[in-house]
Amino acid sequence: MKVKLARKFIEKIIKRKFEMPSKSAEAIDSIYDESKDFLIIGLTGRTGSGCTTAAIKLGAAALEFPLDGYEGLSENELKKHKIIHKYLRGDRWVPFYKLEARSIITYHLLLLGRETFVSYLVGIIGAEINQENAEQAYDSLSEACEELLRLHSFDGKVEPDEVESWIDLYFSTLPSVTEKIKNHLGGANFTRLYQRTGDNVRSSGIANIDIFDVGMLFNFPKHLNFVIKLVRRSARAKGIPCRIVIDAIRNPYEAFYLKRRYANFYLVSINTSDSQRVSSLREYRKLSIKEIAELDDKEYPGKISGENKFIAQNIQACIEISDIHIHNSKVSEFNQNDLVSQLAWYLALMMHPGLVMPTSIENCMQVAYTVKQSSGCISRQVGAVVTDESYSVKCVGWNSTPQGQTPCLLRSAEDLLGGVNGSDYSDYERNDNVFRDALSDKYFNLIKSGSTKNRNVPFCFKSIQNEIEGEKNQVHTRSLHAEENAFL
Repeated sequence: MKVKLARKFIEKIIKRKFEMPSKSAEAIDSIYDESKDFLIIGLTGRTGSGCTTAAIKLGAAALEFPLDGYEGLSENELKKHKIIHKYLRGDRWVPFYKLEARSIITYHLLLLGRETFVSYLVGIIGAEINQENAEQAYDSLSEACEELLRLHSFDGKVEPDEVESWIDLYFSTLPSVTEKIKNHLGGANFTRLYQRTGDNVRSSGIANIDIFDVGMLFNFPKHLNFVIKLVRRSARAKGIPCRIVIDAIRNPYEAFYLKRRYANFYLVSINTSDSQRVSSLREYRKLSIKEIAELDDKEYPGKISGENKFIAQNIQACIEISDIHIHNSKVSEFNQNDLVSQLAWYLALMMHPGLVMPTSIENCMQVAYTVKQSSGCISRQVGAVVTDESYSVKCVGWNSTPQGQTPCLLRSAEDLLGGVNGSDYSDYERNDNVFRDALSDKYFNLIKSGSTKNRNVPFCFKSIQNEIEGEKNQVHTRSLHAEENAFL
């Protein structure tokens, strides 16, 4: 009897020992369920950097990246890479829904109707689209137009039996239609059309109207949000994780809107060297040097003022507010090992934070990101970290005015024009009539209306002076570079 009781006791202990790790593992998995089951990645970067390639990789049936990493990894970084590889392999991988932002533009174009569509395309300045070509482009889309108009007539509530029809529209029909329009018009004309239409949709909510309506400020990201909700409903009905990649975010307010709504939204910038980017645009998109220059001026403008900052493409601003930065070396157009490996790295950490420690470079960049918050510069905040070859931090710095001068963020256009706190301003700012007129033109009505009653109104000296001279240079900046301050 005693032997029998002892055996049962031992069996109970053994059973408990084997069950406890299992229960702990289940508990740990459940903590990260939300991160694994619902994830949104917005891609941003200059055209030709690799956003579309990244989106295609994330939408594939399997995320193919080498176990042995890519060139440049240290021994410890390679160990981390293998842990990431192990985590993402097998049934843990679920393909992303690839949501093309240009499909939203196509949606609005198809709402115009044949006559308005043709007239709008022919009138695009610089696109050189003739009447016949525009008519052919529309006529080839008649079937898609009928389906879109049928769905568009809904009363704001998508019925359960219509969800898959909407999913098919955004992830099959509209991408196909967009390619047809591109083939009809050619790459350069297509780009001009979609850039102009994207600005119009952000401005007015209508494809062919460029009159700014404040009520439509978030129209574009709200449309993206509508599709995200559709995908989530569809994924829940199928019992699968909802993972979405948006190709691509081109206005910072689109990212701002989505960041405010989803804790699991990450803005990822894809960057490459300018020579590689230009080479790709010429070889694969068949764009001329002139067309590439026009593209760059549009999506990477030197100066945006007034309401245009809410409307225009601004890739530079999108990159600056990105959560994650990936360098796409484009060493090989066939495997993109470094691009996919970096995507895998950050994707695994989104799904399971703490899976591996940050790299040494990431640690230093986090310090730089933190110290940049101390910058008093209005146009941009930059942090810098100086290390030795082992990444031991020696000093930090941020871009700001020389010691003893007031940072721009703490100065006020209202004070300068009113003669208050004179020591904060230079003799030139206080006494030059041309400068004071330029400053007054920009801020006087704002001050007069009382809009500044509860807030400071700082101004950027460099921007005002550049507007006076009609230049776009950095020689008038009051700030020292972050690197200068770090070394000092």
